[in-house]
Amino acid sequence: MKEFHSTILQRAKEQAALGTFPLFKVSYGHTRLRPVHGPNKTNLSKFFDNYNSFLPVSKRIRSLAMIREPTDLRASSHAMAMCALNGKVNTFNYWREKRNQTRACTKEEGLDVQELVEDYHKKVLTKCNSTLEEKLDRFEEKICTRGPESMSYCLSPSHLLSSRVYDGMRSMYKSLMGRYYAQQPIMTNYISIEKYMERINSKFDIEKVEEYALVDLGGLDLISYHEYDINKFITSAKSIDAAKALSYEPDFLWFGVTERMAESTCLLFHTLNVKPIIVPRARVVNCPPTSWWTARNREEVKKRELGDYAVWRVANAILDIRVEKMLIDIRERLKDESLSWEEKERYKAFEVAGCLDFGARQYQI
Repeated sequence: MKEFHSTILQRAKEQAALGTFPLFKVSYGHTRLRPVHGPNKTNLSKFFDNYNSFLPVSKRIRSLAMIREPTDLRASSHAMAMCALNGKVNTFNYWREKRNQTRACTKEEGLDVQELVEDYHKKVLTKCNSTLEEKLDRFEEKICTRGPESMSYCLSPSHLLSSRVYDGMRSMYKSLMGRYYAQQPIMTNYISIEKYMERINSKFDIEKVEEYALVDLGGLDLISYHEYDINKFITSAKSIDAAKALSYEPDFLWFGVTERMAESTCLLFHTLNVKPIIVPRARVVNCPPTSWWTARNREEVKKRELGDYAVWRVANAILDIRVEKMLIDIRERLKDESLSWEEKERYKAFEVAGCLDFGARQYQI
């Protein structure tokens, strides 16, 4: 990532020297953005600081974000980034289909993830002891140097939930918002919000988490790096100009919910005021990572991650309202005879894309 950032900054410097300023408008990434102010600003925000230095006028950073159901988010991280399980499951099902067997995504259907991981560990240990000079990937390197037990959390969701590794997966939405409470400074560590409140001898309050999430995700006010006074709205007296907005943390211009992709995508096009395009429906993996998570595993995450589920509920409520407002706006625009031909075509495209088909709430929490 550092190399990538260095390349972009070098090109920006060269363009600025020629008087042709950098034209990058959007940056995509999985790394946390907040905080962009204070002593603990993130590496990504430092990159944007450097990039802005080559522009004639500093640009305000605004976020487009996806929010995923808390257990699904952890299952996906576990299956992909932490353990590379998706590839193993895909290979397993490839050979099943070669034998004219149906795909298996659960233990009841014939998929045993623990068995796949144990077989993988055995193969890696053989590779570790090989006299041939074979290149090792990061997982193989870890197993060769620290043993299979160093990745025992990959054996199953139950192993993950009972391991110390899970401590780094607590309160995962703090990488999105930075905090859960208005009175809390933006967090840069991996401690859970529940544990944080315990440390400062304060009671964890779900309603306060929901209240702050409504302000932040809902875009009701600008958010500062320091503690936020929820009783004194910054934007209540007068609108904030772009220059003043630079002193606050990036807001959420739009956010979507992964499990409500169709609604979220339509809302993105509407927010950006652009004509909808056909959205790919193909899945990268045939078996969702939560397939092998049991009901007990899911329930355990819900009990532990009270803060994340509070944010999740608020995010869905905000999305409900925004989708409803979008539907009202598009239907009214379609009846407006004063629109230009281009505007009419844009709004008709929403109808063709199925963006007016959303009725009552689509997703049950």
